[in-house]
Amino acid sequence: MGDYMLTKPSDAPRLRPARIKRMTTRPLSLPKSALPHEERGFVVVRPGDSLVSLAHAKLGDSTRWRELWELNRDFIPNPRTILPGQTLRLPDERPADLEPSEQAPSPTNPQERVYIVRSMDSLSWIAKRELGAGGRWREIWLLNRDRLPSPNLLYPGMALRIPSGAPAPSEAPLPPEAPPLQEPREAKRPLTAVSERRSESDTSPHELHVREVRDRWGETLQSVASELDLPVPVSAALCITEHRLAGFERDGELRIRFERQVFAGRTGQWISNLHRSPSDERLALASALTCDEQAAYASLAMGGAGLMGFRARLIGYASPRAMWEGMSGSEETQIRGLFSLLASEPDLLAAARFEDWIELARLVSRLRGSRSGCAVELERIARSYGGL
Repeated sequence: MGDYMLTKPSDAPRLRPARIKRMTTRPLSLPKSALPHEERGFVVVRPGDSLVSLAHAKLGDSTRWRELWELNRDFIPNPRTILPGQTLRLPDERPADLEPSEQAPSPTNPQERVYIVRSMDSLSWIAKRELGAGGRWREIWLLNRDRLPSPNLLYPGMALRIPSGAPAPSEAPLPPEAPPLQEPREAKRPLTAVSERRSESDTSPHELHVREVRDRWGETLQSVASELDLPVPVSAALCITEHRLAGFERDGELRIRFERQVFAGRTGQWISNLHRSPSDERLALASALTCDEQAAYASLAMGGAGLMGFRARLIGYASPRAMWEGMSGSEETQIRGLFSLLASEPDLLAAARFEDWIELARLVSRLRGSRSGCAVELERIARSYGGL
């Protein structure tokens, strides 16, 4: 072999890398005064921060969020959208003499009051509690718009001026004591004895809808109530909860809905209908008429109340086609057809006469076979109608 010596690969010397020594360090705890002046005048936004929370943590007063926003408004157009990682400049220390706009609001009118916002408050809830109507929230916002640029920027501890026009809850006059009632305890309060009318500005959308129904169908409802011996407010509640939609489409044609499962159960044939628009319903009806005319009209939900054609005899028509022709006449005919269907149940009429709202809602749902007005909704509408 000569001067050469064979060695196994495992016996060859290996170079081992030098160990890297790791040093553990901990951050220095420097006092605030040791930081540079520029760093002490800025703050870095962290996840979950808001201008209100930063003003509370850095300035000691959450109501100074507007100063923080005005100072950084060049890159924060919306005070509600600040991003983690942004560096915000902090305002200088507050001088002793404050401007009137930065102080807590004071009532400019002797009749105005100051309300301190609580947790979970909103302008509509404050308006309902302080002014008696949630729809007056805009008055509060406009009165405090110098401090509240958006109605959604409320925070606990904020002071708001409350406009005049309603007595404070603590100063509201107490109602006089009512004399002891002579009626038994189970006797129900008549629907006409409702609270006084409120002004138009305090009227809710629900009351406006009830008033619109009264102005449009008041005579028809009185006529139907006298024929069936029902209280007029109860008749109005049944009409509003069951006749929810307009009786005719925009082009003047009768509102219909072709129920394909009803047609399939009567003829065994399935007609596709996606219910996307009135044209879909009319195309489905035209296809069904080529198969079975009576079954096609019996499968229609007609008018604003959605009265089914297979109930034509209960409503007073000789056939589903005759019902379709009658419902196409006027919306008053549709309302009378609804009450003709409800009158086919004697127990339902009895519950309506005695104002048994729970039983009335149950019987209406069973007769209609779909979602109808609940007992609370029926009673509320009846009392609103009786108070008009």
